[in-house]
Amino acid sequence: MNIFDLDIIQPCYNPPDEWEKHTVLYYREICKLLPDFSIRLSIVNDGSSRPVSFEKVEYIRTHIPHFTFISYDLNQGKGYALRKGIEQSSATYQIYSDIDFPYQIANLVSMAQALRAGADIVIGVREKDYYDHLSYKRKITSK
Repeated sequence: MNIFDLDIIQPCYNPPDEWEKHTVLYYREICKLLPDFSIRLSIVNDGSSRPVSFEKVEYIRTHIPHFTFISYDLNQGKGYALRKGIEQSSATYQIYSDIDFPYQIANLVSMAQALRAGADIVIGVREKDYYDHLSYKRKITSK
């Protein structure tokens, strides 16, 4: 059994195009910047209304050695998805990031380092330009 320092938990609902490729790139970059961490990625599909294809999940599974995929049919909301991801986590630290990666990788790295240094909780802040590319409805729900 592997012991992980860090689980990155990503709730997922109707992921964007090519999300699987972005996920792999994001994970690899984080691993490069946190070489002293053992990192697992967990994606929780929160009852997406569009099918999340088996091929995309398998693409991630073949490129990320420590990957967990949780999926259920009925949308339960982000909070429920996060709880599901954290329930399966045995890592010392957990960080969550949305599937569209609203935080810069450097911010996630800083959060992981702060947790390891003894912080009980770390909160990330989205960059101002994050909201520029969102639809009006998503801007309202995100804020």
